[in-house]
Amino acid sequence: MKYTLATWSLLISLIAPSVLSIAIPQKDDTDILNVQQGGAQQPLVRVTVSSSSSVPPFFGDDTDINDDIGDLLDTFLTKKKKKHHKKHPKHKHPKHPHHPSPSKPGSGNSSLTILEILESDEAYSKLYDIVKKRPAIAEALNSTDANVTLFAPVDSAFRGGHGKHHRRIPEDVITQVLLYHIVAHSHSSKSLTNGQLLSTGLTLASLGDRPQQIRVFEHNHHVALNFHTKLVRGDVESSNGVIHATDRVIHPPPNTVWVMAHFPRVFGILLAGVKRAGLGGVVKEGCGITLFAPTNHAFRKLGVKRLHHLFSPRGLPELRTLISYHISPSLIYSPDIYNHDGEMTIPTVEGGTLSVVVKKEDPEHGHEHRVIEINGESHALVTDGISSNGVVHVIDKVLEPVSDSSYKAKSSSDDDDEDDEYDDDDELEELEEFNFMW
Repeated sequence: MKYTLATWSLLISLIAPSVLSIAIPQKDDTDILNVQQGGAQQPLVRVTVSSSSSVPPFFGDDTDINDDIGDLLDTFLTKKKKKHHKKHPKHKHPKHPHHPSPSKPGSGNSSLTILEILESDEAYSKLYDIVKKRPAIAEALNSTDANVTLFAPVDSAFRGGHGKHHRRIPEDVITQVLLYHIVAHSHSSKSLTNGQLLSTGLTLASLGDRPQQIRVFEHNHHVALNFHTKLVRGDVESSNGVIHATDRVIHPPPNTVWVMAHFPRVFGILLAGVKRAGLGGVVKEGCGITLFAPTNHAFRKLGVKRLHHLFSPRGLPELRTLISYHISPSLIYSPDIYNHDGEMTIPTVEGGTLSVVVKKEDPEHGHEHRVIEINGESHALVTDGISSNGVVHVIDKVLEPVSDSSYKAKSSSDDDDEDDEYDDDDELEELEEFNFMW
């Protein structure tokens, strides 16, 4: 299956509470945006964020996944032009081509605040137009007491959104996307390391009131954010933090079901199991969940007979127990596990617990680096697949609920799929793509 560039960009995903925090309301009420000064408790600015607008398209499944936030934001910025009744002949290129502002940002100025740099540097003219319409964020970026990192899309990142099918993006969705570009403290480009998670200013109720993350990648000696967004220029100086100019808008990720559905060769069996077990609502709408996601290959290790039983009417209760054992109501990112001293006990929706430890090395599985091990039998292949309502850790073996020995997998020596080696090149390729995408 091939995906459009816009589909990949929406899939990627990806101001801490001490500097700038926002809780996006999900009920018919309002919430307060508190912009705080350093570690102080007193808010610098208070602004009411309305919950009346619609949920952003990347938080649901019933929308066009090819909507591009860059286009939508550009539409928001573009002034309406007067209609011309005279018909013009068609050309391959527009008669009046679009000339964006220069997108080569300067080196900054240590005597200017981040907001002042956005205002003075034409490379950020579109971004500045968005920021200045949000006084709370503008004031935070102009505060001399602030210490933040701003990932700033240059003008060329906002691609032309003049098509007739483009919709006007709601105001508070723009605020969410903007907050997703702000991170607490100054992070130099050299300090950004592969696999690092950055807590942003986008705090969501769907994450249990925790900040949404950006995942850092290093690819061909270049830093990328959520894989898709790259730095045009790093370490732009300011008096209250640092700016990293980016070539694209960083898109907040979709929900967990959406993530799995777009990697069917990796998660097809798991997704089918989630749906059949009636757990789709938990995975899609659960707040702050962690999904330990076995690959299709991991499920095939159970053997054909076991799989047929699990997906039969008679095996439905067992399937429901098995799938729910892979879902935790607690949001656990890999740094939470790596920084934990000793064994970590994680609760599951099934009612049992998972025993998670960090192994410094695992010669049996060919790992020369630290490996996350679950219940002494499964290992994390890919960690920190961020979503709008949780995180996905891809594992190499189906977890068996330890509370009932009847759920233990039977030996299936007669099945050809028992081999630990991948025999599906397409699945392996897509798993590698999933790793790179996150």
